[in-house]
Formats: sequence, C-alpha cells, structure tokens
Amino acid sequence: MKIKILILSILLAALAFNSQAQKEEFKLSSYTPPEYVYKSLDFYYDLSGNLSREADYYDDSLSSKNIVNYFSTSISPRYSRYSNRANYQGSNDVQLYAGYSINKDDPYNSSFSSDQYHLQNGNALKIFYDGQNRFYLAGKRFIEIDPTARLITQTTKYTDKSFIGDSLAQQITTTLWRPEVYLMAPILIGYGRIDNIMDARHAIYILDDLKKAGRLSRSFSDEDVISLATGISKLKNKRFFDSRIRNIEELVALDSLLRSAGLNGETDALFYVTLNDSWNFPGVQNRYSGYRVYGGIDPEYQLNYNSTRADWKLSPQGNSKSWESRSSAYMGLMVGYKHEKPISLSWQSTLDVWAGYGIEQNIRKEKMILPEPWDARVWKTTQQRGNISAVYSVGYYPSSRTWLKAGINVSGYYYGKGTDKPYGIEESDMHPSVYATAGPDAAAYFYLSPQLRLEFSGSISYSYNWAEYKSYLADHYSDNKWYLYLNSRLTYSIF
Repeated sequence: MKIKILILSILLAALAFNSQAQKEEFKLSSYTPPEYVYKSLDFYYDLSGNLSREADYYDDSLSSKNIVNYFSTSISPRYSRYSNRANYQGSNDVQLYAGYSINKDDPYNSSFSSDQYHLQNGNALKIFYDGQNRFYLAGKRFIEIDPTARLITQTTKYTDKSFIGDSLAQQITTTLWRPEVYLMAPILIGYGRIDNIMDARHAIYILDDLKKAGRLSRSFSDEDVISLATGISKLKNKRFFDSRIRNIEELVALDSLLRSAGLNGETDALFYVTLNDSWNFPGVQNRYSGYRVYGGIDPEYQLNYNSTRADWKLSPQGNSKSWESRSSAYMGLMVGYKHEKPISLSWQSTLDVWAGYGIEQNIRKEKMILPEPWDARVWKTTQQRGNISAVYSVGYYPSSRTWLKAGINVSGYYYGKGTDKPYGIEESDMHPSVYATAGPDAAAYFYLSPQLRLEFSGSISYSYNWAEYKSYLADHYSDNKWYLYLNSRLTYSIF
C-alpha cells in the first residue's frame, strides 16, 4: 500500500511540475512575425547510397529478382528568397545540381540459364526552380500559384555481361543521353496561414543563454520575447556585403534592443561572447505555426528525349542506335491540408496531406537508326490517374546547434480506365493498376560553425505495384521492393 502511495505521489508531483513548466514556457504559436524578406545562398555537398531488393511475380510465381547497390555524389548551390507580408507569402528557390553516380546489380531471371552482371555509371546536370505565391484577399483567404520547372540532362553508360560457367557469353555496352523538361503550376484557393516563427525561438535562445551566464538584469517576460523577436526579424532583413561589418552591426543592434528593454546586466566580455554565440548559431532553425486548407487545379507537363547506342562486343552485327521521345500531360483537381504545430520550445509536429484526380495523356515516339532504319513510330495512351500522399513528422530541437526529425511517408497512385493506341495496332482499353509506397525516415542536423553544417538522413520504404495483366501468361502482374537510402550532406552558407 505504501509503495502505491509513493508511486502516486511521484506521478502527481511530475504532473504538477510539467504543468508549471508548460505554464511558464513561452508559446511559440503566439508570435506573429512582421513583414520581412529573407535571402540565403548555400552550397551543398552530398554523399549518398542506397540498397534495394526487388522481386517480380506473375500469378504469384517468382519471375525475377534483383539486388541493387547504388552510390552517388554531388555539389549543388541554392539561392532562396522568402517574403512575408500581410497580403502575401511567397518563396522562390533556384538550385543548380551537378552529380555523378555508380551502381551494380545482382539480377536473377527464371528465363535465363546464364549468370547476369550489370554495372552502370552516369553524370547529371540539373537546374531547378520552385515558387510558392500566396496572395491574401481578406483575413486568411488566399489565392495560390506555385510554378515549378526542372531542366535536366543526364548521360549514362552501363555494361551488361552474361556468363556460362566461367566463360563470357555476351557483353553489351550501352550509352544513353537523356535531356528532360518538367513543368507544373497548380492554381489554388484556400484558407489559413502558416508563419515561420524561428525568430521567436531565436530570441528565447539569446535570453536563456544570457540568463545562464548571469548577464540579464531581470527575468524576461513574454512581451520581452516578442519585442526582441520582432527586432531580430527586422535585423535579418538587412543585407551586408562584408561579413565582419555585418556581425558588428548586428551585435550592436542586439545590444541596443536589450538595453531599451532594460534587460542588460553586466556588459563585460562574457556578455558579448555569449551574445555573439547565441546570435550566430540558432538563427536557421526553422519553426512553423498554423494551418492551410486548399484546393484547385493541378496542370503538369513533362518531355524527355532518349538517345541510345548499344555496342555488342562479341557480335557487332547486333549494334544498335535509336532515339525516343516521351511527352506526358496531366490535368486534374487537387485538395490538401497542412498543419504545423510547435508542441513546445523543443518539439515540432508537422502533418501534410493531399490528394488529386485527373486525366493523363502520354505520347511516345521512337525511331531506329541502326541496324535497320525506320521512321518514327507513335504510341498514345490516355488514362485516369489518382494520387494521394500523407506525411507526418516530429522534430526535436534539444539545443541551438542540433535538431533531429523523424516521420512516416505514405503515398500512392491509381491508374483507372483509359485507352491504349500502340503503333500499327487498333486502340484498346487499358487495365487498371495500383502503386503504393510507405516507410519511415529520419534526419539529424549539426551546426559545426555559423557557416558550416552537417546533415545525415535516411529512409526505409516498401513499395508494391499491382496491375491487371490479361494474357495467356497470367491474369495479373505484381512486384514489391524494399528500399534503403542513406545520405550525408555538408552545407556551406554564404549568407
């Protein structure tokens, strides 16, 4: 009985302490940022790799399987601009990507009696543009236009070998060049607003650090936090070309803000060292608060071109050269909901859900140059397409130099009724298919210096693909894949 009373007392004490802590803790969601424009220029260096295992089935009988080991490295500068006004919220990101990759396959196919080998390497150059533009009409009602553009060129070279025993049966080297254009511009209407409240968290870091150092003249209030956060937002809005002058002017301005609020204690070396440290490190921990619900039209267009050349080492008469172009156009409706909640100073919750349904049309043109030339042939498909995605994540921010994030992603595609018009064959109905993938992901972020940051991320996902397959071979086709992805990123921030 005494043990039960003791346990109950401890629980009640813990609840009381937690309640008091929550009462005294500043609510980040109470902060409304002023008007500002933030700009940043970062350089990313990535090292990543993944391992996947795939199995294909016809009527539940194993047809083939494959294990793929993949490695890539890249460098990528990115410029970002974010604007916040009462009647407008928007961001514009431009990113250049240059990368190299290599992968090795270990395939098995029940139809082949020989061992298979596949080695592939390639390089890519990409230019990305992403824009979000929300125009607020009255209150929290808005119209949103989100243009996206992708310009990509990739060169890939791979070698396939087959062996009978220890003897080489065949070796094929294939070179592929693939330029690609992708355009998207959803037009949406919605209600709600999500604000970036990182400056309020930054203000608390500064005040807490000065308090721990014994350099505050008094305890700070919620009003002090809001006043300092507003000053920080305006200060970050200024641009400097010399980083030394920038740091000096920012520290002078912060000192002035603290003096005007009557918060300065002893302004000695410890005060300025603490202020400098707490100003330069926590300022890029993005925290958000609010929600948005939206709906509208979602037009997409994609065009890619493939030029392929295959060289057969043991039988040159099999050499081939061809090109192929594919265009895909989609028009549909979409609805979505996004919610950001700062659970506490250290915890963040994010929910992002959307769904869409529309019509997709694909046109494929193919022309053979070697060995037997023939003119371009055209294939055309038109099919209903449904999309759904749900992402939930939790972020943990234990200090000004570190954050951790973990979540789960679920997404899927459904292709419904449609028509298929192959080259030289009469038009026919298309069979439905379903694709789904789900899995957890996690990331950890470390600040090595105000400019240098290190990030590790990874994910595990399982995907399943099912399609009706009416033929003499089988009634349906399905495959599943396990996918492990790991990435490390080093970021150097110019401003």
